[in-house]
Amino acid sequence: KQYQSQYVALLWRDFFATEVAPKMLETPMSRSLFMDSKIKTDFKLVDLGMAKLGLELESMLGIFKETFEASSVELSNSTDTDGSSMVDTLSRWFEALHKTNTGGLGHEHWDRAVCRTAMLAVAARLDPVKDLNGVAQFLRKH
Repeated sequence: KQYQSQYVALLWRDFFATEVAPKMLETPMSRSLFMDSKIKTDFKLVDLGMAKLGLELESMLGIFKETFEASSVELSNSTDTDGSSMVDTLSRWFEALHKTNTGGLGHEHWDRAVCRTAMLAVAARLDPVKDLNGVAQFLRKH
C-alpha cells in the first residue's frame, strides 16, 4: 500500500510538472526545508481553514510529507531558506483549492487530491493568488 501511494505521488508530480509548472523539475526545492524531525510539527501548523474534512489529520500529514519528498531533492547547499513561509503558503494553497470542489467529489477523495496538489504548488514555488486558476484547473482535471 505504501508503494502504491508513493507511485501516485510521483505520477501526480510528473503530471503537474508537465501541465502546470515545467520548471519544477529543473529547479527542485531542497528537502532540508522540512527535516524529518520537523515535518510533523511544521505540517501541523498548516491552517486548514473552514474545510470540512473527510480525512483524518494524520492521513493528510502523510500525504503532505510523501508529496513533498517526491517533489524535492536532498541538497547540501541550497538557496531555499524559509520553511515557515512554506507552511503559510501551503495553508493558503490548501484553503484556496479546497473551495473549488464543484464536481461533487466525496470529501475523502477531494481532500487527498487537494493535499497532493497544494504541496505540488508549494514545491513548484507557485503563487496562491496569481497561479490559482491554472492549479485549480489541473485539480479538477485529475
